[in-house]
Amino acid sequence: MLVDVIMPKLGESLTEGTIIQWRKKVGDSIDKDEILLEIGTDKVDSEIPSPAVGVLKEILAQPNDVLPVNEVIARIETEGDGALTTVSTEEELTIEETPPAEAPPAPTPPITSNSVERTFYTPLVRAMASRESVSESELALISGSGRGGRVTKKDLVTYLQMRNDPALVGKAKAATVPTLPSAIVMDDRVEAMDRMRQMIAEHMRQSIDTAAHVYLVSECDVTHVVDYVKSGQDAFFKREGFKLTYTPFFVLAVVKAIQAHPIFNAS
Repeated sequence: MLVDVIMPKLGESLTEGTIIQWRKKVGDSIDKDEILLEIGTDKVDSEIPSPAVGVLKEILAQPNDVLPVNEVIARIETEGDGALTTVSTEEELTIEETPPAEAPPAPTPPITSNSVERTFYTPLVRAMASRESVSESELALISGSGRGGRVTKKDLVTYLQMRNDPALVGKAKAATVPTLPSAIVMDDRVEAMDRMRQMIAEHMRQSIDTAAHVYLVSECDVTHVVDYVKSGQDAFFKREGFKLTYTPFFVLAVVKAIQAHPIFNAS
């Protein structure tokens, strides 16, 4: 029997997810609840368990593919009569902010400066890093346990827990962005945007398409204002305790223009 694995819905407002990594290859055996793949969204990245016992028969999506919720992403062959069954991974998946109690503690990620080539972080890791004020250079110091040295949520949580250790804090403060060895030559290359960057680009494009971007420049003779400021700035400073600038005159002009022509302040 073939069992469909579908893209789970990891949040009420989420309509799609990004394939980060497959833990199994076509032809590999897999048990029920064994981790099959990793999926990332704008709010969370999660390890998706297998919904059935069997052999991974087909993979229908590759890493970095963005697929809508309920889209079939893989098929598992189980012992049966050959019928096709769809099993939602939502029933098997529970998102927790902390690791399960029965799970062994994650090993402490050693701090290393050998990570200058790692530039991809999942949306969840970037959101957590921003919330905890972890800079890009500090993220680069974390040795990731994911595929290709990728920093996972557990790696970042463990790092934040041991961040209060004085010895580690001293290393973090002393750390700077690592410089590349002189033997490495920097060349132009194309980097695929992560999901968060794609959404930012999409929203910026939408802003350009839907909102008028108009710039109007007009010249104005402010000779009398300049002369007034120059002649009275010393007396003004003695009287008020701060310098006289041109800003109040511009604000006054705007206020009078809006009072005379309210349509300027219309939307």
